[in-house]
Amino acid sequence: MKRAALLLITLIALCSCCAARPAVPEAPRIIMAYPCPVPIAPVLPAINGDALLDEPANVEIIMDRDSRMRRYIDGLLDALDCYASQARED
Repeated sequence: MKRAALLLITLIALCSCCAARPAVPEAPRIIMAYPCPVPIAPVLPAINGDALLDEPANVEIIMDRDSRMRRYIDGLLDALDCYASQARED
């Protein structure tokens, strides 16, 4: 039993010396970004809950809400593009 234990310890020592070393992870990049303009969230007009959804007044409100949200989304995408361009400058 002592021989087997000695052989096992020797094999473990030999195998651990031959093992590949783990790769050192690359340090994270630090980007000093300047603030980009972010749009203010729009105030959406309320839909008249007493009227049908396809009445002209509600359709106009829905179209107005849609255009406000599209402008807001475009502003957010512009802000993301601004930060992405700063990251590419390095």
